[in-house]
Formats: sequence, C-alpha cells, structure tokens
Amino acid sequence: MNIIKPILLAIIVLLTGMASTSGMATVELPNVALHPGECTNITVTVKNVNDLAGGRVVLSYNASVIKIEKLNFLINGLNPTPNLNYERNGTVICSFAGSTGVSGNISLMNVSIRAIGVGNTSTPIYLNKTVHINNRDFYTYLKNSASNNINFSMKNGIITIIQPDLTVTNLQVPTNPIVNNTYAINATIKNIGTDNASSFNVVLKDNGNNVATKTVNSLNAKSTTTISFNWKPSTEGAHNLTVVVDSSKQVNETNELNNQLSKMVYVKPIPIHDVAVESVNANNTVVNTTINVTATISNKGNQNETNINVSLYANNQYQSSSFLNLDAGKNKTITFTYIPTTVGTVALKVKAVIKNDNNPSNNEKETTITVSAKPKPDLIPQNISLKSTEGLNEYVENHTYNITALVINTGTNDSGAFNVSLKIDGNTINKTTINSLTKGSSKLVSFLWTPNTTGAHTIEIVADSGNNIDELSENNNKISKQITVNPENTNFSATPKK
Repeated sequence: MNIIKPILLAIIVLLTGMASTSGMATVELPNVALHPGECTNITVTVKNVNDLAGGRVVLSYNASVIKIEKLNFLINGLNPTPNLNYERNGTVICSFAGSTGVSGNISLMNVSIRAIGVGNTSTPIYLNKTVHINNRDFYTYLKNSASNNINFSMKNGIITIIQPDLTVTNLQVPTNPIVNNTYAINATIKNIGTDNASSFNVVLKDNGNNVATKTVNSLNAKSTTTISFNWKPSTEGAHNLTVVVDSSKQVNETNELNNQLSKMVYVKPIPIHDVAVESVNANNTVVNTTINVTATISNKGNQNETNINVSLYANNQYQSSSFLNLDAGKNKTITFTYIPTTVGTVALKVKAVIKNDNNPSNNEKETTITVSAKPKPDLIPQNISLKSTEGLNEYVENHTYNITALVINTGTNDSGAFNVSLKIDGNTINKTTINSLTKGSSKLVSFLWTPNTTGAHTIEIVADSGNNIDELSENNNKISKQITVNPENTNFSATPKK
C-alpha cells in the first residue's frame, strides 16, 4: 500500500516559569479520525489554569496529512493578534491577549482541519516549544494578567486518516482438476485498512472471463471473510483463476491496486483408460521349433498405465504372460517365445488387460501361422543292376559282377554322412560311405561281388544301413533283386560289352 509515512515529531513538553509542577495547567489536543477529504473542528483546551490572560500557540503537524484552514478563539476577551498569525508548511502561530484573565477548564480555540492524506496515514498535532521562521524564533507560552508565565504541560493529539483497504490474502484452488467437474474456489478477503467497508462485490474470473459474483454486505477494519465459488472448467489446459474484490468500485479504498489475486491451474482431460494390441507377428515354422511372437501394445488413453497384463494364446490355449508399464500416448513391443508341437495352422492371439478399460474391443489381436513337419532327408536306393566284369550274360559261380544302385535324397533336407551296404541273402558283405547328399540329389554306388555258390540269391542294397539319419520315412531304404547263379561248368556265351 502507498502509505505516506508521517513525520514523526517528538512530543515536546514545554515547561516555562517556575520549576514546581504542583497545580500545573495542562494544554490538551484531541485524537481525531478522518476520512480522506473530510473536514472537522478540533478544540484546544486548557485545564486547571488560573488567570489566563494571554499567550502564544505554536501548533505543529504533518502538512502532507492535514491542512489547517481556520483558527477560532472561543473565550471572549482573548483575541488573536493579527500580525502574529502564520501558517508555514506544518506550523501555525497565533498570539492572543485579553484585559482580564480566565480560570478553570477552558476551551481555548477551535482548529478547523481538512484531511488531505491518503488512508492509513496519521500525524501528531502538538504545541511546539519553539520554531524558527523568517529568521525569528517563536515560542509557545501562557501568561497571566500580571504578565507572568503560567506553568503548563501538554497532552498532544493524533490525527489519523482512516479508509478501508480490501485485498485477497489467499486463494485456494483444486489440484489436478478434471474437465467438466465442479470444484470449490475459496478466497480469503481481508480489510487491511483502518475503516469499515460497506457492501462490495467479489468476482471469480477464469482466463479473464467472469464466472460468478458474490456480495459481501460489510467488512470491518482488520477483519477477514471467506468467499466460496463453484467452478466447472469446460476446457482442458491452463486456466488463470483470478478473484477480484470490490470489482464494481463501490468502496473508496486506500489502495485500489491490491484488489485481486490469481493462481494458474492446469485442467486435465477426463481420464480415459484404453490399452490396445496394435499388431501380432510370427513366422511360419516347423514343428517343435522355438519361434518369437512379437506384439505391439499401445496406450491410446490419457492416463499412464502400470502392470498391463499381456498374454499369449495358441488356438485359445494360454501359453504365457508378461507385465509392462506404458505412459499415455506411448507404445511398446513385447516378445514371447512359442514352440508348436503339432503340424497344421495355429492361431496366435495376444491379449492386453487393464482395469477399467474404456474400450475393451481393441484389447486383443491374432495372427495365423502354418506349422510344417520338420525338414528331413529321405534316402531311397533305386535302379539296382548287376553286370559281369567278364561280359557274361548269365550269373555264374566264381565269376565277378559289378553291382550298382542309384541313391536319391527325395526329402526336404540335406543328409549327413551315411553308409550304403550290400547284402547277399541277408548278410552284409560290403558297404561304402556317402559323406552327404543334398536334398533332390543322387549318387551312384557300386560293389564287386563274386558268388561262390549256385542257386537262388537275394541281392539287397540298403541306404543308411547304420540308421544314422533321421528321415521322413525309414521304410524305403532298401532295394533288392532275385538272381540265380549257375554252376561254373555251364557253357555260356559272352555278352558284348557296350
């Protein structure tokens, strides 16, 4: 507040004449309260005086607070001396004299004053012992009819300019308000001035727009009151809430610049909980092979979510779960592992669950994969053939034959090393090793055999005879041929070699 500090002048007690104070007269000035611009009269009284016949009054005050407009002596016969009347920036000098003295308690004179200071300022008004004006000293004194000094003491007065001063000392606003909800706004109003305030209005504003108005019928000086408003924000974001006291300028105040208080409030949207499964991805695979299933989870709401339960299902059978936290507007990718145990199609579904989800329709999504059998080689011997190394066209004992067969890998994977065996009548008589055979390729194997017995024989070629290769089928690894071996003394013609 802009308060003009009064010039604090020491109260001067003027003691003149005799040293003894017994039966001493007293000059008194009253305490007065005025409104700015108001005029009033104050009376200078002299108490317990004997034979007052003249004197001089040197009256001092703060000229920025009050103005003395007129002096009027009230005792007949005590008249001011015109040529000794002065008013100089806070000092009035007036001498008076009479032909006869007066005694007792006397109303000496009226002083007409006007309040020119602002509210809450004040000034002492007192009889000054001495002042120096225009190179002269002027004293305050009282004399009796014999021109002797009268001893007196002084009781000075205080002139106070009173005025209300309304201000908002506290503003209570909600924390984390939500749009379209109603909240109480409480404002503490205080009259920090020196005068009571009559009726005035108090307004609540939101971003400069009037929300509500309340009326306070009166508020005493130094008193407080609390005003409550209902506030329902209709938009999100920043809101500058301001309470203005005496918004209609009904009260003349000391300070019109301290009538409002503001606070910034940030209004949040209505809470929306919405967790969605955006995508589910997995590749086709083979049975009993571990694959990754990835899912993108997004938080489409406006609230941060914790402990989101994300679960994987295969053909609606629960597989595993994971938990994650996700801020509003963010997304995360989560990865599950899955091992299919059967061949065929599998529907992989990911489901995200939170409490109070406002949109459960987007909580799950699925994708379908194809599970194939595991790639394996399939080793099949074909085209078994026997040819005489001597060009014979028959099978004769004690003659050598080249037995050949073509081994084909008809499977879906390459093979490792495996043996191919030659069996005669169920007995293994020879074998060879193929280090590897890629899928779709073949290799010719050959064996030399010299039969030493006649009659029927079963010739058999066995691929992967050691059963070292895991194949698509283990039932097609053999090929056989039935032949008859003739005695050696039989006359056979040679078969021309090609």
